Amino acid sequence: MRTRISVSRLGHDAEVDEFIGFLQATRLLKNLLSSKTDMLVQSYNDVFDKLLQELHDRVTGDTLVVVRRRWKDLAPKIDDLCESFSKYML
Repeated sequence: MRTRISVSRLGHDAEVDEFIGFLQATRLLKNLLSSKTDMLVQSYNDVFDKLLQELHDRVTGDTLVVVRRRWKDLAPKIDDLCESFSKYML
C-alpha cells in the first residue's frame, strides 16, 4: 500500500509541476504582452505629440501672418486715431 501512495503522490507532483509550468508560461506571456502594449502605447503617444507640435507650429505661423496682414491694414487707421486724440489732448 505504501507503494501505491507513493505512485499516487508522484502523479500528483507531476500535475502540480505541470500546473506550475503553465502558470510560469502564462506569466511570461502576460509580461511579454504587457511590455509590447507599453511600447505600442508609447509609439502612439510619440506620434500624437509630433502631430500636436506640427499643428502648434503651423497655427502659430498662420496666426503671425494674419496678425501682420491685419496690422498693415489697421496701422494707418490707428495713426489717424492717435492724431485725432492728440489734438484734443493738447
